[in-house]
Amino acid sequence: MAEQLTLAGPLEAHARDEIGLSETLAARPHQAAVTSGASFIAGSLIPLATVLLTPPQHQTATIALTGLAGLGGATWWKSSLRVVFWGSLAMALTSAVGKALGVEA
Repeated sequence: MAEQLTLAGPLEAHARDEIGLSETLAARPHQAAVTSGASFIAGSLIPLATVLLTPPQHQTATIALTGLAGLGGATWWKSSLRVVFWGSLAMALTSAVGKALGVEA
C-alpha cells in the first residue's frame, strides 16, 4: 500500500498524507493580493469621503472626529487610545530607524 501511495513521489505523498498539503489547499498569492488590495480600498472609503466632502478649513477636526467615531465597535476613548498608542509607537520606531541609518529630517 505504501509503495502505491509513493509511486508519484515520496515527497508529494508525505506532503499530501502527513502534512495535509494539496493543490486544493495551496497558497494563492494573487488571490491574497487582490483580497488585501480590496480590503485596503474598502477601509479607505470613509476617510477619503471625509476629506473629499469636508471644506479645507474644517478637515482637521472632521478627520479627527471621524477617526474617533468608533466605527469598529469600540468606545470612542478606547479607539482613540489605541490610535494614539500605535501611532506613537510607529513614529518612535520610524525615528529610531531614521537615526540608525543617519537620515536627517
